[in-house]
Amino acid sequence: MTEATSMQPLSVREIVIAVKKAGHVFQSADPIKSVGSYLYGPEGKRHFKRANGKFSPAGGSSAPAAKAGAVAKPAKAKRTMSPAARKKVAEAVRAYWAKKKAGMK
Repeated sequence: MTEATSMQPLSVREIVIAVKKAGHVFQSADPIKSVGSYLYGPEGKRHFKRANGKFSPAGGSSAPAAKAGAVAKPAKAKRTMSPAARKKVAEAVRAYWAKKKAGMK
């Protein structure tokens, strides 16, 4: 679809017409609706920008560009709980719910 829209910003109807002219045969009975749902969906928003009801390619790659000199942060280490701490938490939760149930009666 990008090749058909690379000339200028186009409406959904104009995009469908350009894609048909390029030789694509739509499987959908309503190609305008299917192309529109793509363009307004998350994938389309990533690949196309919209201005005044017309769509044009967003430009560049679909992956977000990294800032110059930016270094990726390492993932935080997974925090594990000791069996003793897990037991304390479980007992506290059981006590909480026992107290809560007693108050409901």
